[in-house]
Amino acid sequence: LLSMSNNNNNFQLNNNLLRKVIVSTILPISLYVNPITSNQFSNLLTIQPANAEFRAQQKRSYFRFIPKLITGLNFYKTELKAAIDTEDWPKIEKIFEVVVTKYNKNDPTQVDATDTYVNKYFYRPMTIFAGTFAEKAVSTKQQALMAQEAAFEAEMFKLEGCIKDQKGEGFFAPDIKMPTGPARKYQAEEAWLHGKEALNKYIQIANDG
Repeated sequence: LLSMSNNNNNFQLNNNLLRKVIVSTILPISLYVNPITSNQFSNLLTIQPANAEFRAQQKRSYFRFIPKLITGLNFYKTELKAAIDTEDWPKIEKIFEVVVTKYNKNDPTQVDATDTYVNKYFYRPMTIFAGTFAEKAVSTKQQALMAQEAAFEAEMFKLEGCIKDQKGEGFFAPDIKMPTGPARKYQAEEAWLHGKEALNKYIQIANDG
């Protein structure tokens, strides 16, 4: 279902790869993907049936959060890439903008919850989906997935650094100044490229048995 190719630094997402959930009182839940026949998708990664036995909690998490990640991946490969190519910094800034998602029902002036695009469509679904591979404790696969999620966040930190100064690591660390001129676009392009690599590795790990 999640699929990407490294060709020309672009993702290849096959929207026709739909997981079919087979629920039985005898068999465990199994998730399948349609076979790939087009040369266009010769290098893409897909979640394989042999690796796709899910508990009920995993199934719920999958259908709640993976569609959000797919939305994010489509945005990443198209709109975000185009915004970087054209140096559309206001559009890039939007994905890091904090928006109110819930006001207090008893006090409409009080904010109860906020969110950002990158959190809603990347960080949160990647983290929760990784957590579904844990058993009684943190699993090796969960750790590997979370390492790629952290790598992706690090690249998005660099991308956000192209639209504003960033706080340095550590309490006394100086701010990281936003680059200007050609260096600004170069940093954004590098962040996008390495972010794509982290997403590809995340999906590859999810596909591994």
